[in-house]
Amino acid sequence: MSTLNVTNAQITTLKDASGNHSSTPSAVFDGRAKAWIRYNGEGTPAIAASFNVDGITDNAAADHTVNFDTNLPSANYCVVTAASSAGDGTTHNVVTLNRINSNGNIVAPTASAFRMTTSDISGNSTETEHIYAAVFCGDE
Repeated sequence: MSTLNVTNAQITTLKDASGNHSSTPSAVFDGRAKAWIRYNGEGTPAIAASFNVDGITDNAAADHTVNFDTNLPSANYCVVTAASSAGDGTTHNVVTLNRINSNGNIVAPTASAFRMTTSDISGNSTETEHIYAAVFCGDE
C-alpha cells in the first residue's frame, strides 16, 4: 500500500478502491447520514438545523411529515429518532414512525418523505419542543 501526501488539493469526488460509492468532500463533512433534522414540534414546526431536508408538513398536532430535499434511492432506509421530555418532569415523550392515519392506515415511508408523531409514554399525542431524526441508507 502506498501513502499519498497532498497539500491544498481541491477534490471534487471521492470513490472507494473499486471506483464505486462516490461522495463529495462536503457530503463527508456533513456526515454520512443521508438526511438529518432537529426541529421544534410545538405549534407550527420550526426547523432549527437540518441536512437534506426540504421542510416539514404539519399534518396535525404532534403529527409531522419530514420531506427530503433530494429523494433517497428508495424507501428502504432507517430513521433514528429522539425527542425531549415534556419538561414538567412527569412524562417522557416517544417518537413513532409510519403513523397510522385517521383512516386507520399505516403511512409508509417514501423515497421523498417519512411521517412521525410524538406522544407521551401513555400514547397520548403530545407536542414536543425538541425532535431529532437522522436517516441512513445504502446506495441501491
